[in-house]
Amino acid sequence: MNNSPFFSIIIPCYNRANFIKKTLESVLIQDFNNFEIIIVDDGSFDNTKEIIDSFGDSKLRYYWKENEERGEARNFGIRKAKGKYIVFLDSDDIMLSNHLKILYNNIINNQKYIFFATKYNIVNEKNIIIDSPLKKYESGGYDYRVVLKGNPFACNFCVKNSKEKFQLFESDRRYSIMEDWMFLVENLINNEIFIIDQVTIHMINHDNRSMTENNQKVIIARENALSKLLKNDNLSINNKKILIGYSAYFCAIHSYLDNNRTQSIRYILKQLKSNGLNINSLILLIKSLIGYEVIKKLK
Repeated sequence: MNNSPFFSIIIPCYNRANFIKKTLESVLIQDFNNFEIIIVDDGSFDNTKEIIDSFGDSKLRYYWKENEERGEARNFGIRKAKGKYIVFLDSDDIMLSNHLKILYNNIINNQKYIFFATKYNIVNEKNIIIDSPLKKYESGGYDYRVVLKGNPFACNFCVKNSKEKFQLFESDRRYSIMEDWMFLVENLINNEIFIIDQVTIHMINHDNRSMTENNQKVIIARENALSKLLKNDNLSINNKKILIGYSAYFCAIHSYLDNNRTQSIRYILKQLKSNGLNINSLILLIKSLIGYEVIKKLK
Protein backbone atom coordinates (compact mmCIF):
# COMPACT_ATOMS: atom_id res chain seq x y z
CA MET A 1 0.00 0.00 0.00
CA ASN A 2 3.05 2.28 0.17
CA ASN A 3 2.57 3.48 -3.41
CA SER A 4 -1.18 3.77 -3.04
CA PRO A 5 -2.84 7.17 -3.32
CA PHE A 6 -4.08 8.67 -0.08
CA PHE A 7 -7.55 9.31 -1.52
CA SER A 8 -9.73 7.41 -3.97
CA ILE A 9 -12.46 9.73 -5.23
CA ILE A 10 -15.47 7.74 -6.42
CA ILE A 11 -17.79 9.46 -8.88
CA PRO A 12 -20.77 7.45 -10.16
CA CYS A 13 -22.40 8.94 -13.23
CA TYR A 14 -25.32 8.28 -15.52
CA ASN A 15 -25.83 10.51 -18.57
CA ARG A 16 -24.02 13.42 -16.93
CA ALA A 17 -22.14 14.73 -19.97
CA ASN A 18 -23.47 18.24 -19.30
CA PHE A 19 -22.02 18.35 -15.78
CA ILE A 20 -19.07 16.01 -15.38
CA LYS A 21 -16.45 18.18 -17.07
CA LYS A 22 -16.73 20.93 -14.43
CA THR A 23 -16.82 18.33 -11.67
CA LEU A 24 -13.59 16.68 -12.87
CA GLU A 25 -11.88 20.03 -13.41
CA SER A 26 -12.63 20.93 -9.79
CA VAL A 27 -11.01 17.69 -8.60
CA LEU A 28 -7.93 17.94 -10.78
CA ILE A 29 -6.97 21.39 -9.43
CA GLN A 30 -6.89 20.27 -5.78
CA ASP A 31 -4.14 21.68 -3.55
CA PHE A 32 -3.53 18.12 -2.30
CA ASN A 33 -2.63 15.91 -5.24
CA ASN A 34 -2.11 12.39 -3.88
CA PHE A 35 -5.33 10.91 -5.20
CA GLU A 36 -6.98 8.84 -7.90
CA ILE A 37 -10.39 9.39 -9.48
CA ILE A 38 -12.61 6.39 -10.12
CA ILE A 39 -15.47 7.18 -12.47
CA VAL A 40 -18.15 4.51 -12.53
CA ASP A 41 -20.35 5.03 -15.58
CA ASP A 42 -23.60 3.30 -14.68
CA GLY A 43 -24.72 2.58 -18.24
CA SER A 44 -24.67 6.07 -19.80
CA PHE A 45 -25.68 6.37 -23.45
CA ASP A 46 -24.60 10.00 -23.94
CA ASN A 47 -21.03 11.22 -24.64
CA THR A 48 -19.81 11.01 -21.03
CA LYS A 49 -16.91 8.71 -21.99
CA GLU A 50 -15.65 11.07 -24.71
CA ILE A 51 -15.57 13.97 -22.25
CA ILE A 52 -13.63 11.92 -19.70
CA ASP A 53 -11.19 10.63 -22.33
CA SER A 54 -10.50 14.21 -23.42
CA PHE A 55 -8.74 14.91 -20.09
CA GLY A 56 -6.00 12.36 -20.78
CA ASP A 57 -5.01 12.37 -17.10
CA SER A 58 -3.39 9.33 -15.48
CA LYS A 59 -5.29 10.01 -12.24
CA LEU A 60 -8.54 9.13 -13.99
CA ARG A 61 -9.77 5.53 -14.02
CA TYR A 62 -12.96 5.06 -16.03
CA TYR A 63 -15.26 2.03 -15.82
CA TRP A 64 -18.46 1.47 -17.78
CA LYS A 65 -20.98 -1.03 -16.43
CA GLU A 66 -24.59 -2.05 -17.00
CA ASN A 67 -27.05 0.18 -15.17
CA GLU A 68 -27.75 -1.04 -11.63
CA GLU A 69 -28.42 2.23 -9.77
CA ARG A 70 -26.10 4.51 -7.84
CA GLY A 71 -25.66 2.37 -4.71
CA GLU A 72 -24.14 -0.49 -6.67
CA ALA A 73 -22.06 1.99 -8.70
CA ARG A 74 -20.57 3.30 -5.45
CA ASN A 75 -19.90 -0.28 -4.29
CA PHE A 76 -18.20 -1.03 -7.61
CA GLY A 77 -15.95 1.99 -7.06
CA ILE A 78 -15.18 0.91 -3.49
CA ARG A 79 -14.03 -2.48 -4.74
CA LYS A 80 -11.72 -0.80 -7.27
CA ALA A 81 -10.33 1.79 -4.83
CA LYS A 82 -6.60 1.71 -4.05
CA GLY A 83 -6.53 4.73 -1.74
CA LYS A 84 -6.25 4.76 2.03
CA TYR A 85 -9.45 6.83 2.25
CA ILE A 86 -12.47 6.88 -0.03
CA VAL A 87 -14.13 10.18 -0.94
CA PHE A 88 -17.61 10.20 -2.47
CA LEU A 89 -18.63 12.88 -4.94
CA ASP A 90 -21.66 13.25 -7.19
CA SER A 91 -21.03 13.82 -10.88
CA ASP A 92 -22.67 17.26 -10.84
CA ASP A 93 -21.01 18.73 -7.72
CA ILE A 94 -17.90 20.87 -7.34
CA MET A 95 -14.94 20.51 -4.99
CA LEU A 96 -13.36 23.73 -3.82
CA SER A 97 -9.59 23.58 -4.33
CA ASN A 98 -8.86 22.99 -0.62
CA HIS A 99 -11.29 20.09 -0.12
CA LEU A 100 -8.79 17.22 -0.06
CA LYS A 101 -6.17 19.20 1.85
CA ILE A 102 -8.65 19.99 4.63
CA LEU A 103 -9.82 16.38 4.75
CA TYR A 104 -6.21 15.18 4.92
CA ASN A 105 -5.25 17.53 7.76
CA ASN A 106 -8.27 16.53 9.83
CA ILE A 107 -7.75 12.82 9.19
CA ILE A 108 -4.13 13.06 10.39
CA ASN A 109 -5.22 14.91 13.54
CA ASN A 110 -8.25 12.72 14.35
CA GLN A 111 -7.25 9.16 13.59
CA LYS A 112 -9.74 7.46 15.90
CA TYR A 113 -12.49 8.21 13.35
CA ILE A 114 -13.04 6.35 10.08
CA PHE A 115 -15.76 8.69 8.71
CA PHE A 116 -15.17 12.38 7.91
CA ALA A 117 -17.21 15.15 6.31
CA THR A 118 -16.63 18.77 5.47
CA LYS A 119 -19.55 21.13 4.98
CA TYR A 120 -21.11 22.11 1.67
CA ASN A 121 -23.25 24.88 0.25
CA ILE A 122 -26.09 24.48 -2.22
CA VAL A 123 -25.89 26.56 -5.41
CA ASN A 124 -29.21 27.03 -7.21
CA GLU A 125 -29.98 27.74 -10.87
CA LYS A 126 -29.64 31.50 -10.26
CA ASN A 127 -26.15 30.95 -8.79
CA ILE A 128 -27.41 31.90 -5.33
CA ILE A 129 -25.56 30.14 -2.51
CA ILE A 130 -27.74 28.52 0.16
CA ASP A 131 -26.55 27.05 3.46
CA SER A 132 -26.82 23.28 3.79
CA PRO A 133 -28.34 21.45 6.79
CA LEU A 134 -24.78 20.85 8.05
CA LYS A 135 -24.25 24.54 8.83
CA LYS A 136 -25.52 24.26 12.43
CA TYR A 137 -23.05 21.53 13.46
CA GLU A 138 -19.80 22.34 15.24
CA SER A 139 -16.57 20.44 14.55
CA GLY A 140 -16.46 17.09 16.29
CA GLY A 141 -17.61 13.50 16.30
CA TYR A 142 -21.27 12.53 15.85
CA ASP A 143 -22.99 9.15 16.01
CA TYR A 144 -26.05 7.76 14.21
CA ARG A 145 -28.38 10.27 15.87
CA VAL A 146 -27.13 12.92 13.44
CA VAL A 147 -28.87 11.04 10.59
CA LEU A 148 -32.03 9.68 12.24
CA LYS A 149 -34.12 12.63 11.03
CA GLY A 150 -32.62 12.56 7.54
CA ASN A 151 -29.33 12.93 5.73
CA PRO A 152 -27.68 16.35 6.21
CA PHE A 153 -24.49 15.13 4.47
CA ALA A 154 -25.92 14.10 1.08
CA CYS A 155 -23.04 11.99 -0.34
CA ASN A 156 -20.33 14.40 0.78
CA PHE A 157 -18.35 12.26 3.17
CA CYS A 158 -15.15 10.26 3.34
CA VAL A 159 -14.44 6.83 4.84
CA LYS A 160 -11.28 4.92 5.66
CA ASN A 161 -10.69 2.16 3.13
CA SER A 162 -11.05 -0.68 5.61
CA LYS A 163 -13.97 -2.53 4.08
CA GLU A 164 -14.37 -4.92 7.00
CA LYS A 165 -15.30 -1.93 9.19
CA PHE A 166 -18.24 -0.60 7.21
CA GLN A 167 -21.27 -1.91 5.36
CA LEU A 168 -21.58 -1.27 1.64
CA PHE A 169 -24.36 0.75 0.02
CA GLU A 170 -27.78 -0.73 -0.61
CA SER A 171 -27.99 -1.73 -4.27
CA ASP A 172 -31.63 -2.83 -4.43
CA ARG A 173 -33.56 -0.50 -6.75
CA ARG A 174 -36.32 -0.23 -4.14
CA TYR A 175 -34.00 2.01 -2.12
CA SER A 176 -32.84 4.16 -5.03
CA ILE A 177 -32.35 7.80 -3.92
CA MET A 178 -32.15 6.73 -0.24
CA GLU A 179 -28.91 4.72 -0.42
CA ASP A 180 -26.70 7.45 1.08
CA TRP A 181 -29.02 7.96 4.05
CA MET A 182 -29.29 4.21 4.68
CA PHE A 183 -25.51 3.80 4.41
CA LEU A 184 -24.95 6.45 7.08
CA VAL A 185 -27.63 5.19 9.49
CA GLU A 186 -26.39 1.60 9.22
CA ASN A 187 -22.71 2.48 9.59
CA LEU A 188 -22.90 5.19 12.23
CA ILE A 189 -24.61 2.82 14.67
CA ASN A 190 -21.12 1.43 15.34
CA ASN A 191 -18.99 4.42 14.29
CA GLU A 192 -18.86 8.20 14.52
CA ILE A 193 -18.41 10.72 11.74
CA PHE A 194 -16.09 13.69 12.30
CA ILE A 195 -17.64 16.90 10.97
CA ILE A 196 -15.18 19.57 9.85
CA ASP A 197 -16.47 23.12 10.21
CA GLN A 198 -15.34 24.33 6.78
CA VAL A 199 -17.28 24.54 3.51
CA THR A 200 -15.35 22.80 0.73
CA ILE A 201 -18.08 21.49 -1.61
CA HIS A 202 -20.67 23.21 -3.79
CA MET A 203 -23.72 21.07 -4.46
CA ILE A 204 -25.21 22.22 -7.75
CA ASN A 205 -29.00 22.17 -7.60
CA HIS A 206 -30.81 21.58 -10.89
CA ASP A 207 -33.97 19.95 -12.20
CA ASN A 208 -32.24 16.65 -12.99
CA ARG A 209 -30.96 15.93 -9.48
CA SER A 210 -32.25 12.65 -8.06
CA MET A 211 -34.14 14.31 -5.19
CA THR A 212 -36.11 16.48 -7.62
CA GLU A 213 -37.43 13.44 -9.47
CA ASN A 214 -41.05 12.26 -9.43
CA ASN A 215 -42.33 12.95 -5.91
CA GLN A 216 -44.22 9.68 -5.64
CA LYS A 217 -41.07 7.77 -6.56
CA VAL A 218 -39.20 9.60 -3.79
CA ILE A 219 -41.96 8.80 -1.27
CA ILE A 220 -41.98 5.09 -2.16
CA ALA A 221 -38.18 4.94 -1.83
CA ARG A 222 -38.36 6.60 1.60
CA GLU A 223 -41.05 4.19 2.77
CA ASN A 224 -38.98 1.21 1.57
CA ALA A 225 -35.84 2.53 3.26
CA LEU A 226 -37.72 3.16 6.50
CA SER A 227 -39.12 -0.38 6.53
CA LYS A 228 -35.64 -1.85 6.25
CA LEU A 229 -34.07 0.46 8.85
CA LEU A 230 -36.81 -0.33 11.37
CA LYS A 231 -35.68 -3.97 11.33
CA ASN A 232 -32.33 -2.97 12.83
CA ASP A 233 -32.25 -4.35 16.38
CA ASN A 234 -29.56 -1.85 17.43
CA LEU A 235 -32.03 1.03 17.27
CA SER A 236 -34.10 1.78 20.37
CA ILE A 237 -37.88 2.25 20.35
CA ASN A 238 -37.35 6.01 20.71
CA ASN A 239 -34.88 6.01 17.79
CA LYS A 240 -37.44 4.21 15.66
CA LYS A 241 -40.13 6.74 16.58
CA ILE A 242 -37.82 9.49 15.37
CA LEU A 243 -37.22 7.59 12.12
CA ILE A 244 -40.96 7.08 11.60
CA GLY A 245 -41.93 10.66 12.45
CA TYR A 246 -39.34 12.45 10.36
CA SER A 247 -39.81 10.06 7.44
CA ALA A 248 -43.52 10.91 7.58
CA TYR A 249 -42.66 14.63 7.56
CA PHE A 250 -40.30 14.07 4.60
CA CYS A 251 -43.07 12.25 2.70
CA ALA A 252 -45.56 14.97 3.63
CA ILE A 253 -43.33 17.58 1.99
CA HIS A 254 -43.10 15.58 -1.23
CA SER A 255 -46.85 14.91 -1.18
CA TYR A 256 -47.44 18.65 -0.80
CA LEU A 257 -45.09 19.41 -3.70
CA ASP A 258 -47.05 16.86 -5.73
CA ASN A 259 -50.22 18.81 -4.87
CA ASN A 260 -51.60 15.72 -3.16
CA ARG A 261 -53.32 17.39 -0.22
CA THR A 262 -54.92 14.26 1.23
CA GLN A 263 -51.68 12.31 1.20
CA SER A 264 -49.72 15.21 2.68
CA ILE A 265 -52.19 15.65 5.56
CA ARG A 266 -52.15 11.90 6.25
CA TYR A 267 -48.35 11.94 6.55
CA ILE A 268 -48.42 15.03 8.79
CA LEU A 269 -50.85 13.30 11.16
CA LYS A 270 -48.53 10.28 11.22
CA GLN A 271 -45.62 12.57 12.08
CA LEU A 272 -47.61 14.22 14.89
CA LYS A 273 -48.42 10.80 16.35
CA SER A 274 -44.71 9.87 16.51
CA ASN A 275 -43.03 13.16 17.44
CA GLY A 276 -45.73 15.58 18.55
CA LEU A 277 -46.54 19.05 17.24
CA ASN A 278 -43.79 21.39 16.07
CA ILE A 279 -43.83 24.64 14.16
CA ASN A 280 -42.62 23.10 10.89
CA SER A 281 -45.34 20.44 10.80
CA LEU A 282 -47.98 23.04 11.72
CA ILE A 283 -46.90 25.31 8.86
CA LEU A 284 -46.86 22.37 6.44
CA LEU A 285 -50.33 21.31 7.61
CA ILE A 286 -51.73 24.79 6.89
CA LYS A 287 -50.04 24.88 3.48
CA SER A 288 -51.34 21.40 2.68
CA LEU A 289 -54.90 22.41 3.57
CA ILE A 290 -54.62 25.33 1.15
CA GLY A 291 -52.81 23.35 -1.54
CA TYR A 292 -49.50 23.79 -3.36
CA GLU A 293 -50.99 25.09 -6.62
CA VAL A 294 -53.08 27.73 -4.82
CA ILE A 295 -50.08 28.96 -2.83
CA LYS A 296 -47.97 29.04 -5.98
CA LYS A 297 -50.56 31.27 -7.68
CA LEU A 298 -50.71 33.58 -4.65
CA LYS A 299 -46.96 34.14 -4.93
